[in-house]
Amino acid sequence: MTVTILQLIPGTVKAEEYPDPVNGHRDIFSTVDEGEKPEGWNGGEWSVAIGEAAIDNWGAELTSWNHFLKYDSGSRFFVYDKEYTDFDYTTHMQIKEKGKSGAVVFRYKDENNYYYYQLTAGDNLFEVGKVADGEKTVLAEGTAVVDTGKWYNLRVQADGSHIVCKISEHPFYIDTDGAYPGTVLAEITDQTFESGNCGYYDIDGRALYTIFAVSNTAQDRTIENDIYKLTVGAYGQIKSLKLKNEPYDTDFVVNEETHRMEVGPGKFLGEMKFTYTLDGEEKTAATGDSEDNRVITLDSANNRITVEYTEESRLNNGIKDFQVTEEYALVDDYIQFDITIKNDNDEEMTFEDVGLPVSWNNHWQFQSPYESYVGAAANFISYNSSYVLLERAMGGGNKLLFIPDPDTDAKLEYRKFVSRETTFTNPPEEYYIYSNAVKEEGQGYIPSTSLTLQGGESKKLSFRFHKVGADYEEAQNVLYEEGSLDISVNPGMILPKNVVAEVDLHTKKEIDSITASDKTAKITENKEKSDGDHKIYTISFEKLGRNDIT
Repeated sequence: MTVTILQLIPGTVKAEEYPDPVNGHRDIFSTVDEGEKPEGWNGGEWSVAIGEAAIDNWGAELTSWNHFLKYDSGSRFFVYDKEYTDFDYTTHMQIKEKGKSGAVVFRYKDENNYYYYQLTAGDNLFEVGKVADGEKTVLAEGTAVVDTGKWYNLRVQADGSHIVCKISEHPFYIDTDGAYPGTVLAEITDQTFESGNCGYYDIDGRALYTIFAVSNTAQDRTIENDIYKLTVGAYGQIKSLKLKNEPYDTDFVVNEETHRMEVGPGKFLGEMKFTYTLDGEEKTAATGDSEDNRVITLDSANNRITVEYTEESRLNNGIKDFQVTEEYALVDDYIQFDITIKNDNDEEMTFEDVGLPVSWNNHWQFQSPYESYVGAAANFISYNSSYVLLERAMGGGNKLLFIPDPDTDAKLEYRKFVSRETTFTNPPEEYYIYSNAVKEEGQGYIPSTSLTLQGGESKKLSFRFHKVGADYEEAQNVLYEEGSLDISVNPGMILPKNVVAEVDLHTKKEIDSITASDKTAKITENKEKSDGDHKIYTISFEKLGRNDIT
């Protein structure tokens, strides 16, 4: 029998919409029909081929990577139409014949102005250079093992005039916290081109390309103190979250640069997804799909990063009809994460869903997880008393505790698995503050709620990250001190028949009542064991299966 412990604490003018662009950050070409050029790409006659060049995952075909680009005719350049200044660009390339070459291009202006990173199979040669006003200059060259018919992970990192080119044989990762670091083939300094497109240059027509992923590092903002280092990326997401002075340099979240299986907006902590009703019409919106009105500012003096969506987006799924402001701040010994939602209309609107996508760094793949990864998150989804506890897979060092701020009505009431792909040990997920629409998917276990805001009304919802020690008792103490509910159940939340549970409710709050969904349940306070803010109860059930305690 399962015991679930719950605590209940109490006309604008629309901008003209235009279609969402294909986001090159996550375009793996798998949604494009054979022979069709992906939207947002410019170049000659290139096509999407299927099946021939599948990448194997432990012997199983990874069908989402079973699509690749190949050159047909016309211009040998094929570039995505978004421009980047500073970036982290990763792609996969395979060369089919000995002596033939393929290349990636970056900060591309036109066919006479660009940087390139070129490989030649069989001859084992690489070359990094530039073409300026049609004149080619080799900036670095040498040897690197490049076999025919084999996929290579190429990576280019550009920060101002500093450019690093890497290669790895590993199909999924490159340079991930020391695991599969790849090989630096060239590290150069050149100021010819400050910005431009990223894409491909097929020299001999014998190269294949897949997995196009670009992270816009020009928009990265970082705050840090003696305890935490937090970086916010181009989507307004938490791109990196680390504890300082730890035995291992573990990141508690993933991003596009460290995890290529799930890339692009809508995957990472700090982004938000909404389902709302206005004037009787149900709509959706997401911060990750709202790049045209996103403003990210860094206040270094106060260790604060602000992400604002105050102007109406013109993108189909962008933030419109309402405003969103997110703030990340280092406060004393914790991280404060504030979310403010404002109804920007004269009419009432109801938010059926307010979701937080999450990709904790527990998606174990191919490398030893113990130092680089965190273990499976300990989730307790129970409104205001919710928490998520994260620790390294190998133990050691401190843990990270994520909780609602008790000074606001923030809560978690629904947890959704986004993916059940076998390539994930722990799939990406979404947490919901309000979940009245998504509840229809049936992954929740407590009643869902919604948020109604009158015209001009705002709602602030806040969360906190706390560093806690290796001893679980410290996490329990933080829950207690923050005014939440620290629960201990003996012998556990799953009970054999005829076994009585002993429950310790440790809280500063007054306990007005304890009720069970099964009316035949017996709940009795053990006054002899209760001590101060520790209230001890015995609970027994006659009904098999799930039993909820409120």
